[in-house]
This record gives sequence, C-alpha cells and structure tokens, in this order.
Amino acid sequence: MKKYRWIILVAASVMLFAYHTTARSEENRSEENGGKSTKSQKVAQVSEEPGQTKALKHVFTATHGGTWYPGDKKRLEALLTKFFDQAHPKTTAKGRLMALISPHAGYPYSGPTASFGYKLLKQRDQNVKLVVIIGTSHYVPFHGMALPDWDGFRTPLGTVGVATKIVEKLDKEPPFEIFDQAFAREHSVEMQVPMLQFALKKFQIVPIVAGSLNMEDIQKAAELLRPLLNRPDVLFVISSDFTHYGPNYGYAPFTDERPENLKKLADQALGTIKRLDLRAFMEHWQTTGDTICGFFPISVLLAMLPQNTTVEPLHFDTSGRITNNYENSVSYFSIAFLEDTKDTAIQQTKLIDKNEKIELLK
Repeated sequence: MKKYRWIILVAASVMLFAYHTTARSEENRSEENGGKSTKSQKVAQVSEEPGQTKALKHVFTATHGGTWYPGDKKRLEALLTKFFDQAHPKTTAKGRLMALISPHAGYPYSGPTASFGYKLLKQRDQNVKLVVIIGTSHYVPFHGMALPDWDGFRTPLGTVGVATKIVEKLDKEPPFEIFDQAFAREHSVEMQVPMLQFALKKFQIVPIVAGSLNMEDIQKAAELLRPLLNRPDVLFVISSDFTHYGPNYGYAPFTDERPENLKKLADQALGTIKRLDLRAFMEHWQTTGDTICGFFPISVLLAMLPQNTTVEPLHFDTSGRITNNYENSVSYFSIAFLEDTKDTAIQQTKLIDKNEKIELLK
C-alpha cells in the first residue's frame, strides 16, 4: 500500500495549498478567463532568435495566476524581484548546474525557498536553452510519465515554447506518453515556469508530469532522459515539496517538537539524495512513510545522475514556520546538483599498464 501512498495525498495536498494562497479578486477572475485552463489560443509568438519569432498554434494558459502567484505581470515581477534579492545561495562547486529540486506551493510559501535555486541559475549564466521540468500528479492518478500535446505555455510573464520534437521522440517510448489531462489542473510544473522566465532569457521547456512508477519505469525513464542531462545547454528541474505533515495529509508520526522533527525527517531524505542512493531514498520513503509528493520524479533524477555529481542543499523552510502553525505543515527544499569537474577530469584520465610504463621508460 505504501507504494501508492501518493494517491492518498492527492486530495489533502490541494487543501493546504489552497489555504496557503492569496485570494483572487473578481477583477482578476475576469482578466484571467475565470481561472480556467484554455488551449483555444490560436497563435502566439515566442522568441527563437533575435529578430525572429515562431508561431505557436496550441498554447496552454497557466491556471494558477491570480491565486498561487500574482496574475498581473508587474506585480509578479515585483514579487520575484523581492524573492531573488533576498536569496543568497552558497556553493563552492564550480561545475555546471545540471539540475534543481524546487518546491511548488503558492509563492508566498514556497517562493522564497525556490528562489535560492533559480538565483543560483541566474548567477551561473550557463546559456541554458532547454529546461526539462518533471512534476508530480496531484489530481489525476495514472501510471507512467505524461507529456503535453501543446507547443507553448503562457504565464503572466509571456509564452514559453515547448520542444515538441523531443516530446514526440519521448512519446514513442514507455513509460512516456501524451496524456494532456494530467496537465489540466496540475500546479507542480506550472509553478516553476515563471521562476524560469525570470531567471533565463530564451529557452524552451519539456513539461513532464509523473504518475506512479515501478523500478523498471524509473530506470527506463532515466535512460531515455540521460542524453539530455549530458547536454551543456540543458537544465532539469524536479518539482517537489517534501514532508506533508498533519491531519490534512493523514501523516503525523510525531506530535511534539514538530519543527525539529520535521527538519530531522527532511535531513534523512536529504542524506540519501546527497549520496545519490536511489535504493536508500526508496527505503526512507517506505520505512518512514515520508509524504514527499515528488518521490517518483526525484527517483528518476537519482537514477540518471552521474556518481561524480555534487549535491548542494541551498535552503530549507516549512509552511509551519511561515504561518507559525504546525498543525499542518509542508516542508520545502531547494537543492542544486552540479557537475564535479575535478572528478570528471580524473575519470577521463586513462591509467597506463605495466607494458606501457616500460615503453615510456625506454
């Protein structure tokens, strides 16, 4: 039953996230099509190269602008500017930023933590052209990894193009398949897009929503996505909150010292992630029942990363601390995964054998 624990969290996770967001005014409702998803946009323009545009004919419009984050461009930019100014990510690693784990609750709650990862991305100035976003399904139970059938994603900050050729290629291989219904109300992918728009200039996305996966699915997905991870112009964003604690989520393994125990639980999960130990991460989830909603996306990442990866936790927080109420609380982590250039150089060095040593001595 623990394997399908995420399904139990579906209804409960929506409750706290809805509670932890700002109210939308009637004016905003009318401006944003009543908050409903729409793919009826006939043509949108998205920048490809300076002076060039590409016509997008099937654009998905973000559904959470005006509730989970400001629906107005100026107010959203002002909020993101505030978050980025307050974020001070620290890492000594010099290698390429390959991936981020980033939270996806309403911006007043997860935004400051998420900004640590995106501020680091902006500071690195890596010329990222493609971002693969792997979220988790909170509303539609299914098996596999869902891909969209649209070619653009519109937020209050503009429209981002989808790398449709990559989507079409992935769609030919299980566990991937076009399943647009998974995106209709889903926030886990959406909450990352405005952050990316604020941190990067020109880029495309490959949006993916993960349902339940078995080990074979995880390994296959990692194998198919690894070539993208190896590209210097690609970034992976794994969208996940960590422990969902309290009666709203049916998970309360402790009732005393909640802030301290929530941090301990998060650190236990982090320890397995820092070791890139997929089986230990799975064991943590199974033995503790830890309600990590992005368990499957994180598992795919761990199966995909090279062993020379440097893992840097950038920031941790909880909604309990923010609201000063730990009856129900969600934990947030921003974690960076960087290429260890030093270890890479060592791994690429060929060791000479005895006969070669003799020849060199001659």
